[in-house]
Amino acid sequence: MILECLPYVLTSTVLLIAGLYGISKRTTPIRILISLELIASGALGYIAFLSEALGLHKAVENLIVVLLAIDSTLIVLVILVIMVILKTLKECDISKLSGLKR
Repeated sequence: MILECLPYVLTSTVLLIAGLYGISKRTTPIRILISLELIASGALGYIAFLSEALGLHKAVENLIVVLLAIDSTLIVLVILVIMVILKTLKECDISKLSGLKR
């Protein structure tokens, strides 16, 4: 049973590593957003694997639905913040965000 889930665990690990690498390079908010999504996808993969391994299907299904709803809301908020940054600065560079202080 665990060997059947091994490709999913490896995929989740690759997604987490790619997300952490993207956050470490953090040059643009778009890259950070994509990296956070990769990390969230990897974490959901681990949750799905644990639910399969432990037999907690119903409880984990509800948890995944709640996490996806929260993730979707955060995506919308981050995109709105990026739009405000682009409108204010006319460019999207993380190092120039200190100019937004009042």
